Amino acid sequence: MAAKNSPEWWADRLIAKLSKRKPNLERLERYYDGRVPLAYATSRFRQEFGTMLAAINDNWCQVPIGAVDERLNLDSFRVGTDEDATKRALEIWAENAMELDAQIAHTEALKLGECHAIVWPSSVQGAAPVITIESPEHVIVELDPENRSKRLAAVKAWRDEELGQCATVYLPDGIYKLRRGRKGWEPRQIEGEEYPVENPWKVVPVVPVANRPGLSDDSVSDIENILSKQDMVNKLWADMIIAAEYSAFRQRWATGVDIPKESGTDATDQDFMAAVDRLWSTAAADAKFGEFDQTDLSVYVGAIEKLVQHIASQTATPQHYFVSTEQPPSAESLRAAEAPLVAKVRRKQRIFGAAWAEIMRLALEMDKVTYTGRVSVVWADPETRTESEHIDAVTKMKSLDLPTEMLWEMAGLSTADITRAKAMRALDAVTAAMSAPGVGSSASPMQPADTPEEIRAMADAMGVLIRAGASPESAAARVGLSGLTFTGAIPTSLRPPADQATQLEQV
Repeated sequence: MAAKNSPEWWADRLIAKLSKRKPNLERLERYYDGRVPLAYATSRFRQEFGTMLAAINDNWCQVPIGAVDERLNLDSFRVGTDEDATKRALEIWAENAMELDAQIAHTEALKLGECHAIVWPSSVQGAAPVITIESPEHVIVELDPENRSKRLAAVKAWRDEELGQCATVYLPDGIYKLRRGRKGWEPRQIEGEEYPVENPWKVVPVVPVANRPGLSDDSVSDIENILSKQDMVNKLWADMIIAAEYSAFRQRWATGVDIPKESGTDATDQDFMAAVDRLWSTAAADAKFGEFDQTDLSVYVGAIEKLVQHIASQTATPQHYFVSTEQPPSAESLRAAEAPLVAKVRRKQRIFGAAWAEIMRLALEMDKVTYTGRVSVVWADPETRTESEHIDAVTKMKSLDLPTEMLWEMAGLSTADITRAKAMRALDAVTAAMSAPGVGSSASPMQPADTPEEIRAMADAMGVLIRAGASPESAAARVGLSGLTFTGAIPTSLRPPADQATQLEQV
């Protein structure tokens, strides 16, 4: 038996937990994909109709997850007030194609209760740290019961066709790659790599992205509490199809008639066999004919609709996600109906955002980026609003004297769009300043100014250039004020942003 807290001990412990929860994860996958057997049916029912009804599955499990997932859009990161660190964080995010993988992570966490992200430096010199999204069927993390923010260990386990069962154990002191041999776990040597791999960051680099985490229990899937209702819906659909099959042709009855038999048999005479193209007739004076009422299928439809309403209510999903109507709801009623869903999404943003911030913090640390402040996540607005309503609200916010860049964020511009807008705005300001009357250029500087108005125009143009990122000396030369002496103390109003320090030197 492996020593407690050894890599082999952690491998055995966490793989046992993986095996224990695997059946439930597979069950959730089947329900989400709509691959579940018919429940609430007797063995005789399955024997008689199982083959015919095997394809029935009115899958509602994807709707609540899709409603949340489509509004969970991670827009950007903000690293304190450090623009350089923020820019590097976005570069790391883009190099790992996390725009797509983050959405996959959200879907997996909503569906299965959690997924994981592993962060580690790239083997390529100068490349960004690698962030990979992992399935909870293969990766598990154990938290410290005394401090749930601390990760004690993590394991990624899988079966290789050549090596058999493999595991990678992540501990604060190192990364241990193992394979199951005849006598137990043994090192899994990787060419050109030491064993174990040193972990200089002294933290487990596996971060759980957990959905609805609890203090004592594991995280929970968003569809866990509606699986039984999904089974009921499928059973009612099966019952309705059977009822429709056997009541499609109405059964007839007759009284006062001695129905003849075919000669020498117990079979009914062909004249009284019920069919679409047959008519019953008799000479008996007291004969009466009739037919049984058809089965009322609306009973099944009503029961199914009631179950779908329960699913909508218990998952905070608006009714219009389940039922399409010819008349779309008004904007006000739509916002009211979606209020519980929006509140639910905002809760998810806080929970998932904490995980993504930790993931990016690790990536920046491994990338040796120094910064002040904390890493935070910028989410897209989950509310449904028309473009005119949205822009009108942002325009009104301007009266609060908010910074322009903050208003751009409220308007929904991405970080890349805001960077472009700032650069283009600076170029427009430079162009306008350089074209002002009496202002020269680096190519054809003007002659010394003769009037205070001309000097003021030059000074204004020089200020625009400095704010746009040009150095004071080059700005003065461009507007025709060469020969000025600068002390190096730039007024606060003229200090250019760090990311534009050299942007306009060639203008």
